[in-house]
Amino acid sequence: MISAARIAEVPYLVVNHNETLTPPMAPNATSMPTEPDFVISSSVYASYVAYVVLVLIFGLSQNLLTLYVFYSDRRLHSMHNYFIVGLSLADIGMCVFGNWMIIASSFSQHWVFGRTGCVFYGFATTWFGISQISLLAAISIDRYVIIVKPRGIVMTKQKAFKLVMCCFGNGFVWALMPAIGWNSYSLEGIGVRCAINWRSHVTSDITYYMAILICGWICPLSLILFSYRNIFITLQCKRTRILEQSKLKGRTNRQRNDRKMAITVLCMICAFFISWTPYAIVTLCSAFGYFRKLPVVVTVLPALFAKSSIIWNPTIYVARNTLFRRALFQRVPFLHNLHRTLST
Repeated sequence: MISAARIAEVPYLVVNHNETLTPPMAPNATSMPTEPDFVISSSVYASYVAYVVLVLIFGLSQNLLTLYVFYSDRRLHSMHNYFIVGLSLADIGMCVFGNWMIIASSFSQHWVFGRTGCVFYGFATTWFGISQISLLAAISIDRYVIIVKPRGIVMTKQKAFKLVMCCFGNGFVWALMPAIGWNSYSLEGIGVRCAINWRSHVTSDITYYMAILICGWICPLSLILFSYRNIFITLQCKRTRILEQSKLKGRTNRQRNDRKMAITVLCMICAFFISWTPYAIVTLCSAFGYFRKLPVVVTVLPALFAKSSIIWNPTIYVARNTLFRRALFQRVPFLHNLHRTLST
């Protein structure tokens, strides 16, 4: 039984606490564990559903609209926008293959899709999550090549498309491993979602989540930091040189556009990491055996907050990219009228 001190931490949340951890979803398992880590009240389940539904509606509509605008306006068919399209597809994948299962399970207050559904949900969310961070790293490298090494690698539409496919392929491989036996997918949190089994102490499972932590989080983050450090150093140096040669006005405009695009991508990267870092920290604590020492709210809310990441990319792109915003307003006059109303 949970101690009185533990209940006092979040009296509005916890009804009962199961001290036995949910067993992992082994590939050869025939039954589905139904005991969540925390049993919570019906009102909290209702709030959980409301939040996920809002994220699903806003995330799906925004990203579908983003794809529609990119597809319908040929001015946006640049090789660099292939990466933005890839991010939107990953966001849509998160919505279509994940959120509805959480909503259905939350209404029943337990996971209703069995072992196969748990593996499917865990696979889909891991696939698209790793693909997203891989795409953000690829965008950073693309910006690095354009700004820092303009005479180096020449990026073409074919190369951009192949790089996007490689990002999705990377996510697919990492998501497939737990489904075929290297680690596993299991229930987590309040028992309405599944994820990689971060709390296993089996050696092979530990090697998996250490590998995915390094290759799926630390390495992409390091590439992003390296790229943007050099991007802003280069932009600052070029800006100083161009200001000393006022006749090169065209280059000044180009530098301004490069800087604006670099900041736009940086905002998208920051939004992603702000959304996912709390969950990454919680899973890391679970991996090192500190899960039981965390307050209950800290173990539940980060996964919810991470789901908001699907909203930020289209929002930031509309706010920062003038050409995309104009194309959007041309195709959806209602949004243009709403924008003018809010601006006055």
